[in-house]
Amino acid sequence: MLGTRQAFVATYVVMNGRLLSVELPTGLIENYARPGPMRAKERAAALRAVFQASDWE
Repeated sequence: MLGTRQAFVATYVVMNGRLLSVELPTGLIENYARPGPMRAKERAAALRAVFQASDWE
């Protein structure tokens, strides 16, 4: 299923207790084991789904 093949790893940069940036690189698991980057449309759809589920507006 597509949902179990999608992945992202959040990287947070914090300095002196302040959040400076967040990076969300996305990936797609292919052939049952090989991760690779998502295409732009795949990335947009995956991140949209995550943000909608989190009520982030």
